[in-house]
Amino acid sequence: MTRERIQGHLCILAANVIFGIYIPISKYVLGEFFSGEVLTVFRMWGATLLFWVASLWVKNDHVNRRDLLLMLVFGVTGIVLNQGLFICGLSMTSPVDASVIVTSTPLMVMIISALLMHDPITRRKGLGVFMGASGAIWLILSTSHIHASTGTLGGDTLILISGFSTAIYYSLSKPLTSRHSPITLMKWMFLFSSLVMLPLTPHFFESADAFKNDFTLTGAAALIYIIIGATFTTYLLIAMAIKRMRPTTMAMYNYLQPFISSSVAVIVGQDSFSIEKCCAAVLVFSGVYLVTSAKSPSDIADAAQQLAESKARKS
Repeated sequence: MTRERIQGHLCILAANVIFGIYIPISKYVLGEFFSGEVLTVFRMWGATLLFWVASLWVKNDHVNRRDLLLMLVFGVTGIVLNQGLFICGLSMTSPVDASVIVTSTPLMVMIISALLMHDPITRRKGLGVFMGASGAIWLILSTSHIHASTGTLGGDTLILISGFSTAIYYSLSKPLTSRHSPITLMKWMFLFSSLVMLPLTPHFFESADAFKNDFTLTGAAALIYIIIGATFTTYLLIAMAIKRMRPTTMAMYNYLQPFISSSVAVIVGQDSFSIEKCCAAVLVFSGVYLVTSAKSPSDIADAAQQLAESKARKS
């Protein structure tokens, strides 16, 4: 495995660790302080400010009109629809439903990559996705007990569309990440996303449930974590990972989120260890291994070329 790929694995692993903690924190903020729409606006404008400030320390990166248009498209799919629909869906459904539905994202990434980016669906990759999804769902159900779900069809649908938008971003943005730095990419994507949301922002802030209770230090700490950790840092890490990894491999790390959330719950005493969790975790890690170790078309071509060159030297 090359150094670039190792860096990609570390980036997407770190992003999913941060995001695994984000779901219960965002549910707390939604229940106590803000509506989903208001929280989304805070995330977008907060991250936009942070990325533009960070860009002051980055080498000037010229962006042509075509790439600006692509950044607008990926800003809508990767941020507006991803963040907005997810947080609104989470406010309407249960964390259990949201976590289960999110497990469909790697499957969507695999299909989109195969159709549009000619990344073949191999039996090894398909088995890995199936095993990872099975383990993640088993882990979610063993932790949360599905009969306690308070999900709704509308909320679940929004979460599903959010996952599809994420799949589009993961699958198609790799060429753009190779031409521009992650900071440049993110500063424009978040700026476009915030501007797209701007006409709706007054309506969001004027709604009856926009602000629920008086803000507290705990709420402020949660909001800071959401903006700096689960938005600025995770999107930066994801952009770095997209540049270095295949889309399906990267999306497989989504299956670690339930494992991370469950581990945190066990550590803080909100849950307990069980054989079911251990078996589910084995399925998740096995699925991730199968997909991450599957050879890409370029790997196969390089191996064939090396074999041909070796035979030519021997002859």
